[in-house]
Amino acid sequence: MAKKFCAIENNKGIPKRSNEYNDIFARAHECVSILNLICDSIKPENTSAPQYEFSCADEIMKFIQLLDQGIITQDEFDTKRSSC
Repeated sequence: MAKKFCAIENNKGIPKRSNEYNDIFARAHECVSILNLICDSIKPENTSAPQYEFSCADEIMKFIQLLDQGIITQDEFDTKRSSC
C-alpha cells in the first residue's frame, strides 16, 4: 500500500482510469470524509460573538461621560443623542 502512495507522490504515474488509481482515490476520499466528521464534531456550536443590547439610556450615559471628560464636544454629544 505504501508503495502505491509513493508512486503517486513521485509522479511516476498511475493511469487515472486504472483500478489501482480508483482504489487509492476512494481510500483517500474516505480519509477526508472521516477527517471532516471529526472536525465537525469538535466545532463549538455557537462561534459568533455574544450580542449585547444597549438601551438608548445606556448610550446617552456613555456619551455624557465622554462629554464630561472632554473627549467629545457638545455638538458631537447632541448629534449622538438625537440619533438614539
